[in-house]
This record gives sequence, structure tokens and C-alpha cells, in this order.
Amino acid sequence: MGNSLILLAFASEKKLRTYSNYYIINITLADLFVGLLCMPIRSMIFLFDGRWVFGQTFCHISITFHNALPGISTFGVVVISIDRYLATSYPLLHHRNKSKRVAGVVNIMTWVIPLMLWLGVSTIWDLVSPNERQSQAGFCQPNYVENLSASIIIVLLAGYLPGLTILIISIKIYHKEQVFCFRPSTEVYRTTVRRIPVALVDYQSAFLPKEETRSVECSGLRVV
Repeated sequence: MGNSLILLAFASEKKLRTYSNYYIINITLADLFVGLLCMPIRSMIFLFDGRWVFGQTFCHISITFHNALPGISTFGVVVISIDRYLATSYPLLHHRNKSKRVAGVVNIMTWVIPLMLWLGVSTIWDLVSPNERQSQAGFCQPNYVENLSASIIIVLLAGYLPGLTILIISIKIYHKEQVFCFRPSTEVYRTTVRRIPVALVDYQSAFLPKEETRSVECSGLRVV
């Protein structure tokens, strides 16, 4: 429901169609398809006591979407983190290159890469090493789960690697912001240095007679 409202607001309000919001919509679409495709299929599996009754072809398609759609959402968060890092570290370059077209191309890639990856994992593996016992038993399970090394690699690539990437980028952004906040800009530094003699003259003029104050001003200290 929430994802549908976000899409409706984005479609009806032109002011919301900004560069950054295109990435938000990408994640919203992925989460919406998770609710529309993955959840109903999973519910039907429970109705048949965990048995797959939709055939081997749809089994591969189901495995692809069950793994690719959450991966698309995670990949979208990684893209947003990278975009924020570029905006923080290279603001001029980021501002010059950012556009809705760029956001659209990046969003398409976040869909194509996970879909092609998981489609290959769920189909090519079974073609190379078919397992007739799966189809005869009626269970829809990916073939790679029987290989411990493959399962560990997939878990690391699909889960821990994106999380670690987001964490590292967030730390770098935080460090960059801290350095920027405590580093005075060149113009502020120059203005402060130029006004130090003025402050000294003003301080002396409060205690010295007018004749001595005039001599101090003529000595060249009052430089603005």
C-alpha cells in the first residue's frame, strides 16, 4: 500500500520527479514487485505443504525473482550510497553529470545485472548438473544449495558485500563531512586575517588619545 502511494505521488506530481527521487522510485518498484510476486508464490507453497506443483520451468523463474528482486532493492541502496558519496566528495563533477537520463540508465542496470545473474544461477547450474530428484519429489529448490561452497559465496555476494559496501561509504561520507565542517574556507580565512589589524587598532583607539590613534592608523595597520 505504501509503495503504491509513493508511485502515485511520483506520477501525479511533477515536482517530485527529481534526480534523487528517481533512485527512490527504483527501490519502491522493487519492493512492490516483491510483495506482488514473491509473497503470493511463497504463500501458495505453504498451502501445498511445501511441495512445488507449478512445473520445473516456472520453478527456475520463481527462483530468479525470489532472489533478484530483493537484490535489486539492495543494489538500489548501494547506488544511492555511491551517489551521495560522489555528491559529497566531488560536488562540481556530480552536479555537472547528474541528470534524469543518468538516473534512468543506472536504475535499468540495477535491474538487468541481478536478473541476469540469478537467471544464470538458477538455470545454467541445473543444465550443467541436473538433479532429477528435485523434479520427481516436487520441491522447487535451487541446485546450488546442495553445494556448501557455492551457497557461502552467494550469501556473501548477495548479503554481506552490499552491506559492507554501504557501511564503508557511509563512514567515508561522515569523515568527509567532519573534515569539511572543521576546515575553514580560504575566503573566510583571508577575511579573518585582514581584520586582525583592524581589531588591534580599534582596541588601541579605545585607550589611546586621538593623536596617538591617528598615528597608529597612518602606520599602515588599518588594511582591509
